[in-house]
Amino acid sequence: MFSFLRYLAPALHPQGGVFLFLTFWRRRSMITTTRTAKNTQNRPLCSGACVFLVLVTRKKRNYMRKIALHFTYYYDIIAVPKDIAKNIEKIRRQFDKWLYDKTNDHGYWLCINGKKQAVSFDSNAFVEYLNKVHLFDCAEKACIIQTSVLKLELEMPVLYF
Repeated sequence: MFSFLRYLAPALHPQGGVFLFLTFWRRRSMITTTRTAKNTQNRPLCSGACVFLVLVTRKKRNYMRKIALHFTYYYDIIAVPKDIAKNIEKIRRQFDKWLYDKTNDHGYWLCINGKKQAVSFDSNAFVEYLNKVHLFDCAEKACIIQTSVLKLELEMPVLYF
């Protein structure tokens, strides 16, 4: 019965949880009082076995990690999924290769006389790269949390651009 509920519960409860059935016996001597406007009745609280359905929910974990992007004078803080945060230095090197590859027609090229000469980018470019290349099939996407921060107050990984 419980193995069936393990597969059924996430479908029934959106936060993902486990239903537990608790069964126990009550004694007839436990009495509850119900009052109405006309009279007071005493009746057994429960007779025989009582079955209760209890939902135990799992606490939603925080799967996003904060990363600081350092641009000359300020920091931008982005949130990325935990799996991306583990390999963020490697991904930054891949981003640099992607950004400076002249065969890519992204919007960060500065063109002079019709030729791609230099790139001009900010944290939006890195977030766009993460979402298009590394997170294209994921529900969780990278996003910018805060821009133009002069001093970091929390300890977090920093990428230097």
